[in-house]
Amino acid sequence: MTLEESPARRPRGRFDLTDLAGLRLPPETRRRGGAILAVLATLLLLVAATALAYSMAMGLPLSHDEHQFVAGGWLLGSREMLPYRDFPFHHLPNLLFFYAALGKVSPAPLWTARVLSVVFGVSTFALIFQYAWSRAIGAVGWLAGGVGTCLLLFSPLFEYTSGRAWNHALPTLLAVAAFVAHTRTADQQYRFRGWVWSGVLLGLATGARLTYLLAAIPFLAFLLNNQPRGVRLRPAFAFVAGLAIGLIPSAILFGLAPEQFIYGNVAYQILNTRYRQALGITGGMGLRAKLAFLAEDVLSEPAQSLLFGAFLLVVLVAALRSRRAPVTSRRDFWFASGVAAVLGISAFAPTPSWVQYFYAPVPFIALGLAIYLVQVGPGFRAGKLAAGLLVAAMLWLRLEDLKNMRLIFEPEAWVPAQVNALGVEIAEQTGAGRLLTLAPIVAIEGGLEIYPELAGGSFDWRVAGSLSADRRAAYGVLTPEDLVGVMLNRPAAGILTGFEEKNEGFSADEMGGLERPLQTIAELEGYIPQMVVTPIHPTNLTLWVAPDRVGD
Repeated sequence: MTLEESPARRPRGRFDLTDLAGLRLPPETRRRGGAILAVLATLLLLVAATALAYSMAMGLPLSHDEHQFVAGGWLLGSREMLPYRDFPFHHLPNLLFFYAALGKVSPAPLWTARVLSVVFGVSTFALIFQYAWSRAIGAVGWLAGGVGTCLLLFSPLFEYTSGRAWNHALPTLLAVAAFVAHTRTADQQYRFRGWVWSGVLLGLATGARLTYLLAAIPFLAFLLNNQPRGVRLRPAFAFVAGLAIGLIPSAILFGLAPEQFIYGNVAYQILNTRYRQALGITGGMGLRAKLAFLAEDVLSEPAQSLLFGAFLLVVLVAALRSRRAPVTSRRDFWFASGVAAVLGISAFAPTPSWVQYFYAPVPFIALGLAIYLVQVGPGFRAGKLAAGLLVAAMLWLRLEDLKNMRLIFEPEAWVPAQVNALGVEIAEQTGAGRLLTLAPIVAIEGGLEIYPELAGGSFDWRVAGSLSADRRAAYGVLTPEDLVGVMLNRPAAGILTGFEEKNEGFSADEMGGLERPLQTIAELEGYIPQMVVTPIHPTNLTLWVAPDRVGD
């Protein structure tokens, strides 16, 4: 090649695509680049999921179910009062320990509690994603983990349930963690410590919500089915021992106040059912009514029906394919499906039915579908296409709801911020002291004291009349007649009414009647009524200010 034939030299620093011709990266470089890309994509997915979950949580209306958890955590952390013994509580206690710890450092307990629920929800995403990815390193595992995460995130039941300050997000996280520990221990054959840990995690989940105890059935079935016959007893004992360890906090509180514990977790449920029957309420009460509730209030959401239907279809396909494949290749999928089935059945246990009860199986449905994608292998293109179409369909069905993500940039529109503003406004009107209300979160947000007997809001208030005076004193609950004496010893700086006006009263023809006794006491004691306007309630509230506090 002569000097005249040599190509013209390009200016330094200029890049030409022809330079890539024939370029071959070493395998190590390609693997390193792929790993970095996968990590970045994973972080992007989890950040987007976190932002969406947070915006959902901040936009959810205040539920009167949240009062007993936030108020209970505040009493435990700030006043060192124990649930059951010192105030009524209608669930197992584990969630209160978290709220008590965070309540010591946060001036806005509702916001803190909902943020904690978001953390629990995102951690559940991360566990599902990591579990699927670890089962098949590479694109297949990443795709399966992403599908599982998106299916849970786009579920209407996740939006309705997971972000509120109540006991659903925590036991879900702990149960999924128990599942992961359980399956990984089975992969290592017999490991005593692993079975104990899975039992502890499921016990802690049960200690947050009692219905998760039923999940022990598929956990034990999985364990026994995957151990040689000669060594099944020791792993089963290890798991049950761990389950008992996880229930120790509940056992301690039961030992300190057994009668009050039984009232909160058993007797109250019976009294509440009788209360609703006396009012002639039939919705969600019997099995037929509960099935109708499921159809009308849960499956009426197209995205939720699509997810449940897709899962049932996959279960059917898996059952047909299992005839041609070894059972062990579908082991984890059937385990997740069994847990989902048991938790789905457990949703019918409480009376009446509510939407949030049907959330428990959803994370295991998402996890089961992710596992199935992994286990069918990279050659099952039709399954991966179907999974992608399922995610796209759920995204499309939820598109209008997901547009609310912009709420994350509007803190003044966050419901916890609005509740806090209401509490502060009321505290400015009443000054320091107690607020008599069936919405104790508002009092706590304003830095006011509450009546521990009403920490559960309207729940005990509406059934206490069914108990004798001795039983009421033992359980720490009040009737309107008891309230007169309580007010003499512990007078209120203010009385807040209006939150229960759309709910049932003490009788069938008394809508909103639960707050009438508060209004009567306010009028008799000369409290001054003031109208309160707040975006968290569709109608105006009434704040009754003690006469000696007016103008303070």
